[in-house]
Amino acid sequence: MPLKYLFILPLLIVVFSSPVNASGTVNFTTKMPPEFEFCGKKVGRGTPEYDALFNWFNNNTTGWYESNLPYELGLTYMSQTFRVNLMDNKVIVSYASATSVGQLVRAAKTSGFSRLCNK
Repeated sequence: MPLKYLFILPLLIVVFSSPVNASGTVNFTTKMPPEFEFCGKKVGRGTPEYDALFNWFNNNTTGWYESNLPYELGLTYMSQTFRVNLMDNKVIVSYASATSVGQLVRAAKTSGFSRLCNK
């Protein structure tokens, strides 16, 4: 079964509770899984692809808002419980855990990530 379908099941089972506070601030660096699938390969801590996302999240903790809208998939980092969808002008983070599920969005330029995919 493709990884994208394994991600949907926890989204349907778990009750929603957002990690974003009232000011739109969230620190995804503490919630990132140890490994993602990105551009057809596994990337983990210490790889340029993983570290670029970690650093981006570290520098972009504000401006997040909840959204229930469906988005087309752009360039994605995928795990069973965490998906980062990089669109041209926004980042969409979908997540699921034992206690929460949701989707947060932030306006952002993401062109630098496509260079990582072409390596």
